Amino acid sequence: MTNRFSLLRIPLLAGSLLVLGCGGQELASPAYEVFDSAGVEVVVSHAASGFETPWTVSSEPILRIGAGRNEKEYLFQSIMGTARLSDGAIVVMEWPTGEIRRFDAKGRYLVSFGGRGEGPGEFQSPRGLLQRLGDTLVVLDSGLLT
Repeated sequence: MTNRFSLLRIPLLAGSLLVLGCGGQELASPAYEVFDSAGVEVVVSHAASGFETPWTVSSEPILRIGAGRNEKEYLFQSIMGTARLSDGAIVVMEWPTGEIRRFDAKGRYLVSFGGRGEGPGEFQSPRGLLQRLGDTLVVLDSGLLT
């Protein structure tokens, strides 16, 4: 039969070693903090976990779609969503038309589809474009996902 006292000593000993191991040293600050800003939860990351050098955003864009061009395919009034596909293509959903435009990896216009309407492939009240697993695109349309 096992001694009850022996079983209780193991967690007690482990806890004591943990406390002794931390003695005199400050605990590291958390990698992130969460706070509320006017009812919106904000998460601030203090470190990019797993990277030796913190990542940054380039000051120069790596791709420009329609820079200096006036063709309607390259002009946007308001963008509702974007996605980058596995082949490097970019899709952009335009508001208020609800049209989705596809550009190749170099930013050249390829094709448009969708748009406002009640027919096949059209959207009644598009609210946004989301990318899911792989190259699956989802449009939020009148509270439905298409």
